[in-house]
Amino acid sequence: KAGGGYVPLDPAYPVERIAYMLKDSTPAAVLAQSATEALLADVSV
Repeated sequence: KAGGGYVPLDPAYPVERIAYMLKDSTPAAVLAQSATEALLADVSV
């Protein structure tokens, strides 16, 4: 009802797949745990 969405990103996915999913979903924000934040280092959000 709030107009939000949830896109789960499995850290086991290849970085290219994660980048594609983020580009395709155009999120306003991304929440990541410190253990997996390195996966997003080269991804522009």
